Amino acid sequence: MTPLLDLATYEISPASRDEIVREFFPRLAAVRDEVEFDLAFWCLAQRLAVDTEELLRQLGERWLKRSGLLKEVLQGSESGRAGHALGDLISRFGDDCDAPLPGLGDFCVEVAVVDADRVKVACRGARRCCSFLEGMARALCEAFGLQLRYIRQPKRATQVMITFNCMAVG
Repeated sequence: MTPLLDLATYEISPASRDEIVREFFPRLAAVRDEVEFDLAFWCLAQRLAVDTEELLRQLGERWLKRSGLLKEVLQGSESGRAGHALGDLISRFGDDCDAPLPGLGDFCVEVAVVDADRVKVACRGARRCCSFLEGMARALCEAFGLQLRYIRQPKRATQVMITFNCMAVG
């Protein structure tokens, strides 16, 4: 099974998971370019009955929790502030990210503003990488017991600004 398929089917029943793996493993393993990946991934999201952007966010969350990077960032967070930890995570995203997602090698992210509970970043590259990053940010905020709100502008472009806000739940 591909690591991406493993992450995508992580929270479903074993029987359904086996069926989806049989259906999509050959398809994802045969992908030759990013266009084929996007089509195969869209079909997988349809099969899982979830929006493709949300599935990418879920993959970002699951990957971060499994990778050990979340624990590392939380331990290194001297201030205990979510915004600073999120800024650290995002600044390390390009260097430490071995996530199974096409396009990450060409994805550039630069932290523009960091304060106690807000991070603003500039991103350039595949939109799927932005959604994956949003999922990572969501996992980090949850680890702090906070809720993530974000704005990606423009929404559907390859060069965007994302503002992440970590807020109290409720």
